[in-house]
Amino acid sequence: MFIAIKLGGRAMPISVYNADRFLVGAVLMLVVCHRAGRWRQVEWREACELTGLGFVGHGLTQMAFVSGVVRTSTASSALIWGCTPLVVVSISALLGLERLRARQWLGALVALAGVAAVVVGRGTGFTGQTLAGDGLVLLSVLFLAIYVVWSRSLLARLDLWFVTTWMVCTGAVVMLAWSAPQQSFQLYRSLNLRDWGVLFYGAVFALLVPNLIFLKGIHDVGRARASFFMNAVPLVGYLAGWLFMGETMGPLQLTGGAVIFAGILVSQLNTSVKT
Repeated sequence: MFIAIKLGGRAMPISVYNADRFLVGAVLMLVVCHRAGRWRQVEWREACELTGLGFVGHGLTQMAFVSGVVRTSTASSALIWGCTPLVVVSISALLGLERLRARQWLGALVALAGVAAVVVGRGTGFTGQTLAGDGLVLLSVLFLAIYVVWSRSLLARLDLWFVTTWMVCTGAVVMLAWSAPQQSFQLYRSLNLRDWGVLFYGAVFALLVPNLIFLKGIHDVGRARASFFMNAVPLVGYLAGWLFMGETMGPLQLTGGAVIFAGILVSQLNTSVKT
C-alpha cells in the first residue's frame, strides 16, 4: 500500500491516482460482492449511515493518508499507521464503550512516545514537508479509528463484506470529487506502461486483495485474530521502503519503531473489559 502510493504519486497527481485506484477497486469489489450473494437492500437511514461512515473511513482517511505518505518516508508513515489499534481502543475507552486496564493505557502512552521519536528522529531529514506528512498520516489514523469505532453498531446488524464494499464505493465517489480539478485526458495520454501497471497494482493488490484476504481471515479465524495481523503493517511498510525505495532510518527512528511495537505488545497482554 505505501509503495503503491509513493509510486503512484510520482506518475500522476496523488488525488488522481487514488481516485482511479479506488474506482477500479470499487467496481471489482461490487462484482465480487454480488457474485458471492452478499449485496442487500437497506433502508434509507442505514444507507445514510453507511455513506457517512464511508465518507470518514474511506474518504477523509484516504485524503489525509495519501497526502501524508507522499510527503514523508514510507517507514515513518508505516510506523505511525501501526498505532491505529491503540487509537481505536483509546477512543472506545474515552467514549465509555470499553474499560481499559492500566497496562493498556501504558501501552498507548509508550506507543505515542515511539511515534514522537520516529517523527523527530530524522536528523537532517526533518523538514516542514516531512513534518506535515507525518501529521497528515497521524490525522488519517484518527479518522480511521473514528470509522472503526463508529462501524461497530452497523456491523452488529449488517454483513461485514457488504459494509466494506459500500465503504469502498463511497470512498471512490469522494476520491473522484477530490481529484476532479486535476483530471484531464491529456494526463492519461501521457502515462506509460509502467504508470498503468502502478495504477493496476494499487487497485488490485493494494486495495481489492487485502480487503478480500482480511474478510476471508475474519471468516476463518475470527475478527480479533485477523485484526491482530494489522500490527505487521509497520514492519512490512518499513521493509518495503528499505528494499524498494532505498529509504534508511536513523538510530532514534529505529528506537521509536521498537518502542511502538513494545507499546502495542504491552497493550495486548490484557484484554479490555466491556462495560
